[in-house]
Amino acid sequence: MKKLIISTLSILFIFSSCSKSKEKELNNGKYQRIWVNYKSTEKKEEIVEYYITKEKDSIMNQYKTYVNGNIDSTKSSFYKVELVKSKIPNHYSGTIKFYPKYKNELSNRIQKERSLKLLVFQENKDSLYTETFESNSKNEIKFELVNYKSDQLSGILTDLRFLEERNKDSLLVISYDIAVDNKLNTHNMGIEIFLKKTLANNVHN
Repeated sequence: MKKLIISTLSILFIFSSCSKSKEKELNNGKYQRIWVNYKSTEKKEEIVEYYITKEKDSIMNQYKTYVNGNIDSTKSSFYKVELVKSKIPNHYSGTIKFYPKYKNELSNRIQKERSLKLLVFQENKDSLYTETFESNSKNEIKFELVNYKSDQLSGILTDLRFLEERNKDSLLVISYDIAVDNKLNTHNMGIEIFLKKTLANNVHN
């Protein structure tokens, strides 16, 4: 039987003491999403997405690195969402595309199995529930959103991979979690759920 070597990567980091530029009161929801630009040189810059709490703490989520104005996919991790209103009332059809940082780092390893899942918080008039959508191969997931109030999307995207180690007697398991939202103000309950998971495992560096 093969041994499992667990190595968890996660991009949900928590920081305190936000700068004054991020000390903005939230109008709605528990978090406000902002993008901060860090320009290290004339040719290189990084933009980072943060979830800002009412207590002025921040949680790092997506990040993109640009070199000479072009995105460096080996040093970026982000998603793109498309959402279209369905003919069914309060229903929306969506597509999420994930661009993981480590896809090039793992290119020389044998991938035994991979699971890309999107957990979506659904809301109708009398209940709040979750629904999970999955893709086993591509970096893309088709999903349905149910929200009787608006087209607000909140969820967690999880990329789980099982890789064969060089000695072929063990597997390397990599789990990567990222918060998903399409509005600036949000109460994404998945952040609290998966942040606990982050603190209990190794932190991505």
